[in-house]
Amino acid sequence: MKCLPLLAAQSIALASNLHAQDPVRFHQENVLGTSFDLAVMAPNAKAEAFCNQAITEIERLEQILSGWLPKSPVSALNRGETVSNAAAELISVLELADTFRSRTKGAFDARIGTTIALWREAVTTQQVPSPAAIEAAIEKTNKSSVSIVRQKATVTPIGGVHLALDGIAKGFILDRALAAARQACPEVTGALLDIGGDEAAFGKGPGGKPWRLGIANPQQPAENAALLLALGLQDRCCATSGGYARGFEIAGTHYSHIIDPGTGRPANGVLQATVIAKDAATADALATALTVLDPADSLELVNGMKDIDCLIIDALGKRFQSRNFVRWVLDEGNATAELGGFPNSFSLDVTLKLPKIAARYKRPYTAVWIEDPKGKLVCTLALWGRNRRWVSELSNWWSSIGADKDRVDATGRASRGAGEYTLTWGGRDDAGRVVGVGEYILVVEVSREHGGHTIVRQKITCGTTAKTYTLASNKELDSCVVNYGKGSAAK
Repeated sequence: MKCLPLLAAQSIALASNLHAQDPVRFHQENVLGTSFDLAVMAPNAKAEAFCNQAITEIERLEQILSGWLPKSPVSALNRGETVSNAAAELISVLELADTFRSRTKGAFDARIGTTIALWREAVTTQQVPSPAAIEAAIEKTNKSSVSIVRQKATVTPIGGVHLALDGIAKGFILDRALAAARQACPEVTGALLDIGGDEAAFGKGPGGKPWRLGIANPQQPAENAALLLALGLQDRCCATSGGYARGFEIAGTHYSHIIDPGTGRPANGVLQATVIAKDAATADALATALTVLDPADSLELVNGMKDIDCLIIDALGKRFQSRNFVRWVLDEGNATAELGGFPNSFSLDVTLKLPKIAARYKRPYTAVWIEDPKGKLVCTLALWGRNRRWVSELSNWWSSIGADKDRVDATGRASRGAGEYTLTWGGRDDAGRVVGVGEYILVVEVSREHGGHTIVRQKITCGTTAKTYTLASNKELDSCVVNYGKGSAAK
């Protein structure tokens, strides 16, 4: 699928900030089940070629490593079938997974598919798995394995193995996609590839400086919430894992999708783990393991490794970082900057879901903002799209532009579903002033190139009573649910 350039970033509000030294940016949904973002330091044509090569490699490796595609070798192994003429990439990932199971003492275990399937079934029955069922799943996992004969390129499943390679395959694909694009386009001097909140940074970014990477605050994970901190990365990879973006909803309770292989239950001691390493596969596997391990054990593990650093946020929001993590930090965020405008620690949380279209397409130019009853702009929650020509087609928003925000080139966060975005508002205007309780209007405007233009408005009462609003869907907006109450900004 050919890439088309889209100048987009989560933390930018105005198109007027474009400079000649800025990278060309691409965005696509439904890539490995999440979002794809790429920034390339090159002219448009060369940047597009770089993007096309990266996407081509991602699509090729997805056919080999995905457990979600019925015809993939991984799915065949999970059905108990021997894979002959196995791709070298499959063998490499399986061997890497086994290496990291050993290095993390089982905290990362790609054989955990049986237990994950048990929890997925629990979503259907709305009953938490019984201790006996969990124990049986653990026992089956511990007895399972794969036998690899490299000389014959053969992989044989043993003991009913059920592989779940997501925790390492995405990082492996990131590495290979970037390498393939660099080989095809050697004139490109810098690029930042982001798949679902995991990043691979090559060369220098805007201004000849390291790429600026924000780290989301897991207690306030909305797209527009204040970041925990900003990192400067060059020729490094970063993976962030956490259970707040995806999980199992059972009887009104959210359970992390990250399962502790030792207990068979969702990991709940760590909100988020970020790992910086020279390759994305290492960062990916370790970030998963660090959400399972106790922070003290995680630090002991990482501090004993060369050229690897980590930041861990436990369930209470306490930070733990490896000995040398500080060398990557550019500045600290202000996690409470947008809060405090509403009583009872309330916030207004907006969950957007863009429509799933069979073909890959660019994320629509989208503006989400708050107006007062007279139609005056109070706060811009999101503006996705940095090209003046197209942003100006958001005609309702364009007449009243909000304040600029500090830019980051990408944001490390727990992987979310494709096309799913959450925004939050804590009762302050674009200048940071508290506006407090009252009547407001939430406005969502979407303009898609070669598509339609739509705008939806919803009156919101922000006071002392919690309430949920569901906005009308249309061909450019699959769904939009607004919760006023104790949401993501109040955790």
